[in-house]
Amino acid sequence: GDLTYGGAQIGVDFGCFNIKDSGASVNVGLLAGINAGKASQDQNIGNGATLLSDNDFDSRYLGIYATYVKESFFADAQVTFDSTSFDITSKLKNGMGTQFLVDNQSPDSDRFTLRLCRLRPLLRLRLPPSLGRLRLTPPPHTTLTAIIP
Repeated sequence: GDLTYGGAQIGVDFGCFNIKDSGASVNVGLLAGINAGKASQDQNIGNGATLLSDNDFDSRYLGIYATYVKESFFADAQVTFDSTSFDITSKLKNGMGTQFLVDNQSPDSDRFTLRLCRLRPLLRLRLPPSLGRLRLTPPPHTTLTAIIP
């Protein structure tokens, strides 16, 4: 059997950092891409019969995203539209001829995706002015201190 696959993605970002000296940052961006693949195989299934398959797909997508970061808070949102097309052919070849099991079917799909995400830290990391100490503060109020030589 043969398998080939390829794809590419491009994007552009715009960011604002330390907005009005608040420590907050915002990024927005666009992304676009394409993926394509082909798989074919001839499989001997016994009794002189061979299963022949030939499958192709092509997927294209376009999206926009935004992120917000301030101190240990992070949030992002992404909206993506993608369209995928398939061409599927599968046939059985034996001494009695060729029988198509799937003849150039195209179960295409279009999809719209909205993703929202917010992260909170599970562990806060603080480095005091003396570099010989490392203090880890997991929420809510427990403090673990390690001395680093």
